Amino acid sequence: MEEWIKLAGDQGAAVMLAFFLVYRMERKLDTLIWTVQRQNEQLFSFSGRPGALKNSTHAKKP
Repeated sequence: MEEWIKLAGDQGAAVMLAFFLVYRMERKLDTLIWTVQRQNEQLFSFSGRPGALKNSTHAKKP
């Protein structure tokens, strides 16, 4: 936390805010990518019989 405060003092609040927002956006993009990949796996594992999606394997979230 002290590093963030020092960075804000040295480089300015605008730069620190930009880094913080990029960090948050990256986390949300990682979650979105994981969700899309999981949906693709479920879609392609569907074999046409009822209940096939319920029995598909679920990947663990990183």
